[in-house]
Amino acid sequence: MLSNKNLLIGGALAVFAGITYYLWRQSKLLSLVCYDFAGIEFLGSKDSVSQLSLNFNFSNYSDIPLKITKYSIQAFINERNVGTLISPPGKVFEIPAKSTTIVNFLAQADTTVAFSQILNSFLTQFIDKTTSKFKIKGEASIKAGFISIDDYPVNWEWTTEQIMMNLKSGEECAPIT
Repeated sequence: MLSNKNLLIGGALAVFAGITYYLWRQSKLLSLVCYDFAGIEFLGSKDSVSQLSLNFNFSNYSDIPLKITKYSIQAFINERNVGTLISPPGKVFEIPAKSTTIVNFLAQADTTVAFSQILNSFLTQFIDKTTSKFKIKGEASIKAGFISIDDYPVNWEWTTEQIMMNLKSGEECAPIT
């Protein structure tokens, strides 16, 4: 016959196993967060610095909301800095659980440098098939439930050929079920 002590230990182990499985499953779902580039909005220009809004659709498949608490990202074309994305102080982007939402990242770009680099990159691709490299590098801080990841590295790279062939416009996000 089972004693109360054995039942209590068995129950505690079952609860622990259930919580562990749930957290493991949520971590797997959080790793599947998907983005898709939605567009760029021109917000204005002052002293040859353009203000832009880079819009992305983020899909969160987890039962846990995801928050982007800060970001600092640099944009490069052929290793030349053409723009910066820096989160406004205190601004938090929330991606609700089991949903898709648009996140608008604010960016600044030196209008002259960015325009000349972009134009040069695409012209050289068209004329003599010389490929340029577009790179986004920086870090972001993310919070999911009680777990926080500070200064997570962000590092994406595309070539002009990939951009022109629309291979790197984002991910095909699966429907949320």
